[in-house]
Amino acid sequence: MSQGFYVDGNLLMTFVTPLLKRQWPDSHDLNRRLRDAILENEQHDTGLSRSNVGGWHSKEELFRWKDPAIGELFQRIQEATQEATSRFCGDAVKGTSPEMTVSGWANVSRDGHYNSIHNHVGYTWSGVYYVALGDSDPQAPSSGIIEFVDPRGGIDPEHFPGDALWPYVRVTPAAGMMLLFPGWLQHWVHPFRGRGERISIAFNIKLRF
Repeated sequence: MSQGFYVDGNLLMTFVTPLLKRQWPDSHDLNRRLRDAILENEQHDTGLSRSNVGGWHSKEELFRWKDPAIGELFQRIQEATQEATSRFCGDAVKGTSPEMTVSGWANVSRDGHYNSIHNHVGYTWSGVYYVALGDSDPQAPSSGIIEFVDPRGGIDPEHFPGDALWPYVRVTPAAGMMLLFPGWLQHWVHPFRGRGERISIAFNIKLRF
């Protein structure tokens, strides 16, 4: 039996890469508390240099912070992880209760800061939650956009009309939005252009079945 995802009768879509986008509508209060906690910690933590070019990358122990807002965010991560795993893996995970470990960190970007291309090999899922977007310059439409790169080699989209084989996917962030994707998927963040702070929380998830 062929493995894959059947769409529209005989058409078989292969080599599918999942990307969960979930928006929580009632996030204003949570995001305000997360923002306050992150900016407070920024004052006392020199941070790390990872994929960030400029900006602040906290130590990767965010879920050890003693703040109720972090606990609320963790619950959202659990919900999104369960949804993404169940919908993508289907019957293969039905009735299972995998052990989940999560590590996370805060990112604060100001004008000109960005994240270079990278991935998180070794994790089941990686993700990002958007706390605050800052005040982007309307003359910079790609400000702060996250871009995912097609993991397949040799893609030539020009021979097919439409964007089904486009070699990248761009997502415009929104406060209260969470993205979840396989840890191996390469991605980067376009430079933030504007005033204020663009604040996000990134995390890695490892599932053991």
